[in-house]
Amino acid sequence: MTTTQPAQPEISIIIPARNEEASLASCLESLVGQTAVSFEIIVVNDHSADREAPFQFHRVFPEQVVSGFWQRAVMPVIFAELAAHYRPSEVNDPNSPAAAANGQYILISREAYDAVGGHAAVAAKILEDVELAWLVKRSGRKILFRFAGDAVRTRMYRSFSQLREGWTKNLAILFPAPARLAVWRLSEFVALVLSLVLPIFFVASRQFLIAPLFLMGPVFTFRRIARAHFPWP
Repeated sequence: MTTTQPAQPEISIIIPARNEEASLASCLESLVGQTAVSFEIIVVNDHSADREAPFQFHRVFPEQVVSGFWQRAVMPVIFAELAAHYRPSEVNDPNSPAAAANGQYILISREAYDAVGGHAAVAAKILEDVELAWLVKRSGRKILFRFAGDAVRTRMYRSFSQLREGWTKNLAILFPAPARLAVWRLSEFVALVLSLVLPIFFVASRQFLIAPLFLMGPVFTFRRIARAHFPWP
């Protein structure tokens, strides 16, 4: 009598979670229904203070889900800035030193992961996803960085305090002059609001030729956001 050994999972889905009690259930539910490949899901509890617990189940830039005024106002601008500084064409070019990754969804081979030291090699880094991408690129391996909204959706923050804390940390490391960038984008936001309001004033004053000039700013802003593949509110 012979027994058939269960097939080894082709993919390990590792979910590092810290205080994600509100999000973990929906994330797992979306994963366990996958049928295309054999996989395992490993949830790593990163010293959480809430009620989440480690689980293990056996059976690459996602679309961002936003809600509320601040997320809809801030997130598109930030992702447009990231898209401008970390262009996929450069990240994907083996001859370019540019490297980037989005920790929300990283697909990496076991061979490459072990070769660069895995997360143990970037444990002391604040942005471990970007550091891991740099290690992969410096090892001579290729990176494919693309918009994956056709396959993956995720929500980064659920409150303004989470948004402020997360992007304060990220922007301080990702950009060389974060304070200046923040002031510039805040000024742009104010100008954008004015450019949407002032045309109403000029139309009411029957100055129809001037009103369209104020719409040039919003057009350029929305085009930049569109290039970042950010979903429209």
